[in-house]
Amino acid sequence: IGNLTVPDNDFGSGDIAFSADDFARFPERSILHLPFVLGAISFFHSVPTGEAQLNLTPCVLAKILKREITDWSDSEIAELNPDLRLNSLPITVAHRVLGSSSTASITEYLNNACPSVWTDDLVGKTIDWPTDTRGCEGSGGMTDCIRETPGTIGYIDSGHG
Repeated sequence: IGNLTVPDNDFGSGDIAFSADDFARFPERSILHLPFVLGAISFFHSVPTGEAQLNLTPCVLAKILKREITDWSDSEIAELNPDLRLNSLPITVAHRVLGSSSTASITEYLNNACPSVWTDDLVGKTIDWPTDTRGCEGSGGMTDCIRETPGTIGYIDSGHG
């Protein structure tokens, strides 16, 4: 939307679809919206697992991000990872602070994959995260947040992960 507010600019790009309200903001302009997706978003963590892979279901992931599961030694995580010995380590949830397509994508994914835990009110490019989560600015900032604190989980577009 930002590029369309510049008077002589006829082009803009973004990776969040225009809503009816967005179109209504520019009644004097003809806007052609061509949605496209060029990248993937993944969840990354800094849990010390050695060479082992950490397995999480969408519902367990949703519970982690909602702060219903707060320690990596939780029984639901242990059940999904029987060969992985996770010591007690607090989970830090990292999220984007500004409206982002990454946030929009992962919140929509969680809502589709586990709607009983990740409800409709938790979908969007900005959401109300629990107060004990860590806000990070941009994909590079998210990478730093995850790297800096052992036990952190967050989401990053594949180009930065």
